[in-house]
Amino acid sequence: MFNRENKSILWKTDNFQHLVETMAPLSGFNNYKRREIYRSLVYNAIETMPSSLQDTLTMHYLQGLGIGEIARRCGIHRTTVTRRLALAKRKIQQLLILFENSSSFPS
Repeated sequence: MFNRENKSILWKTDNFQHLVETMAPLSGFNNYKRREIYRSLVYNAIETMPSSLQDTLTMHYLQGLGIGEIARRCGIHRTTVTRRLALAKRKIQQLLILFENSSSFPS
């Protein structure tokens, strides 16, 4: 569901931008260069996740589906969907914070 072919479409969606803004430390959006770095980091973080996390994030944030609908489509419990979203968000946030704290981050 989440593949390189959809990357150009994905990056143009308001939902993806919302995901980036939700995940990124607030200080990260004070200039265009930082915002683009965050977008790239979030995309790459998602790309390295297991497909179950990718699909859950895609359905929730990019397709706008609710927890119940994702659970129904995937044949899993609502709690599993919630856990997958929390795990994926935590992984993205950890990466962004690590990068934010690195000395190579542009100001």
